[in-house]
Amino acid sequence: MGTLTDALGRRPALLGALLASEARAVAGPLLVVGDLNASTLSPSFARLLWRTGLRVATATRWPDATYHAYGRLAVRLDHVLVRGVGVAGEQVFELAGSDHRGVAVEVALLPPEQHARSAR
Repeated sequence: MGTLTDALGRRPALLGALLASEARAVAGPLLVVGDLNASTLSPSFARLLWRTGLRVATATRWPDATYHAYGRLAVRLDHVLVRGVGVAGEQVFELAGSDHRGVAVEVALLPPEQHARSAR
């Protein structure tokens, strides 16, 4: 039996595998929204996108940060991931009482024949 440290160290990988499994089970359009505690530069985040066909719902290469650690390090930890939908717009906004910022994304449903292409 592993230690608590072992279990906590594996937690992100286990959650990523569970999310990937659930996402692969969905045949149509899909949105995954939440505080994933991973930046777009994280290898585990990249694996999640690769395994599921999801993509970050943004039109920019460097999306606005949603978390500022120690007043200096700004990263995007909160994400909207999509598959089978178009992205018409994205906005990061302040959330009262939270140390994270929110993300709002405007999506557009695609015709079924475009679902597979949007997953690439």
